[in-house]
Amino acid sequence: MSKLFAIGPVEMFEETLEIGGKQVPYFRNDEFSQVVFSASAGLKRLLFNEKGEIILLTS
Repeated sequence: MSKLFAIGPVEMFEETLEIGGKQVPYFRNDEFSQVVFSASAGLKRLLFNEKGEIILLTS
């Protein structure tokens, strides 16, 4: 039998609770696409992978 050691319950900062309570952005528009493209480009630079592909799972 395995034991699961999980943290909690914990107090959260008010700012974190406010962000968590916001509506999830709709992802099928140009604004969200630009965020994903920007994140992909940044990861390529960070990982020194200018020629390879970066795949983000946005679920």
